[in-house]
Amino acid sequence: MFNYRSAAVAVCAAMAVSGCGVAPAMKPNVERDAEADALLADISAGNADAVLARMSSENSPGQIRAQLPVLKTLVPTGAVPAGTTGGWRANVGTAGSTYELNRIYEYPDRTLALAVLFKKEGEAWKVFRFNLNVTLKEGATPPALPAPGEEKSSEEKAPEPLVIPVEPKPKPNAA
Repeated sequence: MFNYRSAAVAVCAAMAVSGCGVAPAMKPNVERDAEADALLADISAGNADAVLARMSSENSPGQIRAQLPVLKTLVPTGAVPAGTTGGWRANVGTAGSTYELNRIYEYPDRTLALAVLFKKEGEAWKVFRFNLNVTLKEGATPPALPAPGEEKSSEEKAPEPLVIPVEPKPKPNAA
């Protein structure tokens, strides 16, 4: 007599074993690591155009440009040290493919933690959002924020308001 239960278990086991070949890799994506490193280097250099080129089309270029001067104060100028991957997660769903990456950068006076969420747009991976956290080491001097008015370059500043002097009207004589 044929045992349906044994056949069902055998089919499920075969399907489970065959699925092992399509499991995601257990290593982070080195290309995304390099893109995160390059993003931090562009922030450090104040290269807004390069940062904007990496960003997803869903982001506002004006908002990104406005935030970069503050972010630049958090990242020391010069070469970016080799980063280490603190964690990563890949996701494929109905809303598309995303790859979340956490990179750690050790500087002499601070540790930077960069969290980047990449989103696939067509064939390219673009930065959908990123977050930069700074932990100062003991004895470090906190970074100074830009003074008001320094946030924007001369091309981005709003024009001075036009002031037209107005002659006061004479008061009517009360009789």
